[in-house]
Amino acid sequence: MAWWRLWILQQANSAGCTTRAVRSTNFAGRRPLIAGNVVIVGNAILDPTRTKEMPPGYVQALDVCTGKRLWTSHTVPKPGELGHETWLDGSAEYSRNTNVWSGMTYDPELDYVYLPVTGATGEA
Repeated sequence: MAWWRLWILQQANSAGCTTRAVRSTNFAGRRPLIAGNVVIVGNAILDPTRTKEMPPGYVQALDVCTGKRLWTSHTVPKPGELGHETWLDGSAEYSRNTNVWSGMTYDPELDYVYLPVTGATGEA
């Protein structure tokens, strides 16, 4: 069993969960983040940039007890998502990478998760 699955099982057990169904293969070198009863999972994409049309990055939140996906946040917003209009000249359609693979942090007082996002592809 992968180290990160064991780590999530340990976190779920300490949260008092009876069901441990967290399943994901979307892990990078860092472990996921536990924020209350939510597992925040970043992703890794091939770096460095080879072309401007690389895979997009995203972050998922999973229920620590059931493994149910609670939400997905695209680091380059898709059409109709908040912030998509801020990407100029159609760059949201091809700007990618934007991984969240390094250490994330959680502020329980504000209930905010801070995500370190890598740079987007350019006009390569």
